[in-house]
Amino acid sequence: MRDDAQIDRAQKDDQQPPVRLRRSSLQRLRGLRRFAIVPAILALCAVGVGLYLNQRATLQHKYSSGNSTAPNRVDLTVTVQRVDPTGGNIVLSILPAPEGTLTNYDDTPTKQISILATGPSESGDLTFHRDQPIARKTLQVSLNSGSITDYPFDHYTALIGFGALAGGSDVPLHVTLRELDPFFVTKLESSGTLAGAVFDQIRVSRSRGTFILAWFMMIAMWALALTVLGGAHVLAVRREGMVWAALGWMAATIFALVGLRNAAPGSPPIGSLIDYASFFWAEAIVAGSLAFVAARGIRQEHAALRARDRERP
Repeated sequence: MRDDAQIDRAQKDDQQPPVRLRRSSLQRLRGLRRFAIVPAILALCAVGVGLYLNQRATLQHKYSSGNSTAPNRVDLTVTVQRVDPTGGNIVLSILPAPEGTLTNYDDTPTKQISILATGPSESGDLTFHRDQPIARKTLQVSLNSGSITDYPFDHYTALIGFGALAGGSDVPLHVTLRELDPFFVTKLESSGTLAGAVFDQIRVSRSRGTFILAWFMMIAMWALALTVLGGAHVLAVRREGMVWAALGWMAATIFALVGLRNAAPGSPPIGSLIDYASFFWAEAIVAGSLAFVAARGIRQEHAALRARDRERP
């Protein structure tokens, strides 16, 4: 019987893998995990570069409207330089280029060129004198709709119209609309002509980079707030006293959230959608957790002091 038992034990020992083999397999798995981190980082970087290149291709769009076939015309380049939702306007850069018999060999106009603009919040009549170099000029166009408190989902519309005169007579006009503000994307919704004037209805919305960063900030605010809430729960379960390191961390998080909120691109005013969706709630959770931990810690410290006093002879 003893011999049979020894034989069974030997067979079981042979079936089990040696301890060294099991340790080596674990080490290999850990090594594979370490090597997997590098391809993951490279993949994330590649995705980021791909998103940047795609955004770069979508920005600085060019839209054309008006008459581009007339030989004697004025080509007008309109650039959206800056969008100011707080002021409710768009700053446009205007640069005319006469063509055909309207231009000299040195690109100066043969006649006085007047650009008549409809929709600007300031004087829309731009004059470029005969035989004088043409310089770029700016106009401000009022935004028709949109609210900045909808940040980062806010968008705006504006109607701009241009007409051209050469020597006091109407001439065909071709308008090229470009965008230059990196924080906004401009799209041409519709265009039309009336009595030789060109009218464009444009829509302005936040750029992809601004939109992604705003979403990241909202997620980060919630993550920080829930982390502080989890730490407060652990301290409450363990019945810890005044843990100064934890209290300092929670207090610092309150000010960190304020700094993160103020870093939002575009400087949205307090009371925007980003505040009601994340910032106000995150601040309330962190402040409430800090007050709860402090109140509970003070009570436990006083209880410990009373117990210590009772133990004294």
